[in-house]
Amino acid sequence: MFNSMWKNGRTGTAGLVLGISICLVSIISSVNALHADQAGLFDWHKQLIGAPTHVAFSNFSGKSVVNVATSKNVVASLALETGDIKWRHLLQPDEAVHGIIADTEAVLTISGIKPFFTRLWDGATGHLIWENAYAPSTAGAGRSSVVVHGEDFVTVSGGKAVTRINGRTGKPVWRWVVKASVVTCEAILTTSDRVISAGVERQSSADSLLITPIDIASGEAQEQTTVALGQKISGNVLSSEQSLYWLDTTGAVWAYSIGATAPVKVAVKGYDSISSIDDSVSGGLRVTLTDGNSAILKLNSLDGEIVNSFTPRYGSPRKLFVENSFELVVTADGAAHMVENDIIKWTRDESLAYATSSVFVELPERHGLSEDHDELDESVSQSKSLNPVSRFIRRVLSQSRNFSRNISVRLQSLLRKKPNDEDSLLVRDSIGVRKLALIGSSTGKLTALDTKSGKNVWSRYFGSSSTISDIFLVRQSVVKFPPIAVVVVNSGASTAAVKINALTGEILEEVIQSEGVSKVMQTNVEEPSSRLEILAFVNNNAQVTLYPNTTEAHQSFQSILDNFYLHVADPLGGDTIRGYYLQAPSADGIYGSKIVWSFQLPEGEKFAAFATRESPETVASLGRVLGNRQVLYKYLNPNMIAFATLKVTAESSSVFIYLFDTVTGSILYRAGHPAGGDLSTSFDKVSHRSAIQVLQCENWVVYTYFNHGPEAAGEELVTTSSDEEGDKDRRSRRRRKEATKERVPVPDAKGQEVVVLEVYEDAKPDKRIESTTFSSLVAKKPNVLTQAYTLGQTSSAIGVTSTIRGITTREVLFGLPSGVYGVSRRFLDPRRTLGNPTSDDKEEQLFPYKAGLDIMPREVASYNLEVLGTERIRSTPSSLESTSLILSYGLDLFCTRRMPSKTFDLLSESFSYSSLIATMIALLIGIVVARSFVARKKLREAWK
Repeated sequence: MFNSMWKNGRTGTAGLVLGISICLVSIISSVNALHADQAGLFDWHKQLIGAPTHVAFSNFSGKSVVNVATSKNVVASLALETGDIKWRHLLQPDEAVHGIIADTEAVLTISGIKPFFTRLWDGATGHLIWENAYAPSTAGAGRSSVVVHGEDFVTVSGGKAVTRINGRTGKPVWRWVVKASVVTCEAILTTSDRVISAGVERQSSADSLLITPIDIASGEAQEQTTVALGQKISGNVLSSEQSLYWLDTTGAVWAYSIGATAPVKVAVKGYDSISSIDDSVSGGLRVTLTDGNSAILKLNSLDGEIVNSFTPRYGSPRKLFVENSFELVVTADGAAHMVENDIIKWTRDESLAYATSSVFVELPERHGLSEDHDELDESVSQSKSLNPVSRFIRRVLSQSRNFSRNISVRLQSLLRKKPNDEDSLLVRDSIGVRKLALIGSSTGKLTALDTKSGKNVWSRYFGSSSTISDIFLVRQSVVKFPPIAVVVVNSGASTAAVKINALTGEILEEVIQSEGVSKVMQTNVEEPSSRLEILAFVNNNAQVTLYPNTTEAHQSFQSILDNFYLHVADPLGGDTIRGYYLQAPSADGIYGSKIVWSFQLPEGEKFAAFATRESPETVASLGRVLGNRQVLYKYLNPNMIAFATLKVTAESSSVFIYLFDTVTGSILYRAGHPAGGDLSTSFDKVSHRSAIQVLQCENWVVYTYFNHGPEAAGEELVTTSSDEEGDKDRRSRRRRKEATKERVPVPDAKGQEVVVLEVYEDAKPDKRIESTTFSSLVAKKPNVLTQAYTLGQTSSAIGVTSTIRGITTREVLFGLPSGVYGVSRRFLDPRRTLGNPTSDDKEEQLFPYKAGLDIMPREVASYNLEVLGTERIRSTPSSLESTSLILSYGLDLFCTRRMPSKTFDLLSESFSYSSLIATMIALLIGIVVARSFVARKKLREAWK
């Protein structure tokens, strides 16, 4: 069938400045260069595809494969025997796949909505052969599907348009559009000379089938037949041969044969969904369905006899795809199981493709792992039973054993050998890069991964209707105390706080919040006895409940109650943010609140992104030393947040950035970018892989957006900044007439733009707030420096490295289509010189300004790996000041180490330890020999 298709099938800078810049870039870019033999040594990569929604089994070059389309908009080919990925393609965020079919040569998919895309892929390599796009005037909300007719294809787009497509060229032969607005085409069948459209007219009491034959050659519709069903259809209508199948609202299975007068009931038992139909097997009809009892059922004949069933480990089944003896089962936790003859051949856990939150857990030292044993690995009762002398002897012996073992480990590391139990025990390594990454998903599954190897340590599933919205590490690993995490699990209208042992995944406690939770806040206050950080759960009425809700916790919280302010913002797409302060708790321990301020965005603006911020955040210096030895003091306001808003119309789009104080409700800084927006040129929504991201760190903010060019700029915008900037030009502008406005220029180019803001206490150096503590109530507005750059690729995520002391130069990380890319903060500096650098600029090591941020291959953290769909980038410090551990997730997971200032505190792998030891021994021998000669010389001189 596919054989015939297959066979036919801004200006540059001055020369001197440019030369200097290139030299500097060359020096800096060598920081993170990776040798070929280091690939995969300090990083790992998990390729994911998401949960399959459409499946087509086929055979390419003698190898059986299963071609899938997933809910993450991925088209992929998997090995049938192992589940390994042969090839895959990630489509656009708003381009869901509606159907997939395959044969021995190629794979065809239909995806998107306004336009609809039909694509033919090479089955063996995944290369695109041809593509057809159809953009209707109004996009239908119905089903899209595809069937084969000879060498051509017949597609349904949005339930409204039936199109015959030439299989050789991908061009449409004819198109028939459903005219009635209340009718949607749900399925199509083909004969030798006709295409039969099965439309559904949905009504309040009962639905009707509209059967319309279409001439296969001309595309002309023939006489239509209406079949009254006397029932409501639930879900989709499926077709097989010359019959249609569907579920009614009671879960019963119905069938209708083309030409019959009425449908017949196939099975009475209530089912959740119908997955596939096969009426060509011996013994009659085989229907694959799912029910509410977590079982997969196959039925034979009209009486609904159960042939067999399969119950997965996690979650109830959602879809089932059958091909001979193979069954691909998709479960609610996001996993795909390949079953052959009731035996699971392989499982792909795709829950990590739906990650919503993450947290890093520090592993404990080798000893002192639990509350039941002390640092000598003895129980508390055993330790108390010994006299002081015995305990001292045991301590000396234990430290001797530890010393000998450490020597052995060091020698093994010198010989490049790994200790036998290094991977089996969850213990901290010598440089602190081995941790646990707890990742929660929207499918309700929590997974713990080893950051050193990427292996799954443990996982917990909270139910098919649950989603994990956040994870908080309320206690790190300390002596005698294991790390504890609190997982916020949403299930319908209820929210639960689940306390777990972060090392084992054991559930220790589950507390259901009485009302809906809108926000969870960390308080930075501990409960004394358990050393758990107290969390504040804010409900929809801005009331606060503490977790843990104990007397000790409330007593500790009283110490910060008078200075505890909270703010609640509408979710993305909203326009209001409110500030509250807490009042005394009620008898049941619930803290009421009183609104202090409320801020609503200007008309038309909607929240598009809130700043991400790593916590805790280490600040190494309170100011920035200039080339003339003066200091600009950083504006380190703990109450400042940054967020971006989006204003869209039918023809224009604008992005606005806000720096906002959450205690006073005042705007510290606001700027607008006409023609800025998301990737979508329709300006209708912000996608999951949005081009608008905001990053906040110390006293600076970096944000990105997509510039759609001058034609999308719309009306003029006014830039609003802080009142006290010390800038003579700005003061003169404020003295102009009020009607005068400053037009914001729009670059005559389309592409991703990156803007950096640096916030200082004053525009004049050596001036700062005269106080040992910061207060938003008395602080004046800050001075903001800003500069914009262009990025050669679109960015879907933004993050920043973090180190244990905050001394190392930070690196801003972008999630690009080509992988994770790092840009040194020295390049994202608003004080980069616009002209020739002065002596002070050179002393400060400022680079000349260059608008473009060149993509340098050596700075791609993921080197040649295909890391797709990045939505979030997290970082955590290691024990080395030079090294930061990063984790990106979205579709794929990628973890690696970043050293923005090189490994200045770690010897290189090529360092010769043997030469060092030999040199030390030679020096020691030389000292001994020289000492004897000196002693003899002094003796001879004494006798003279």
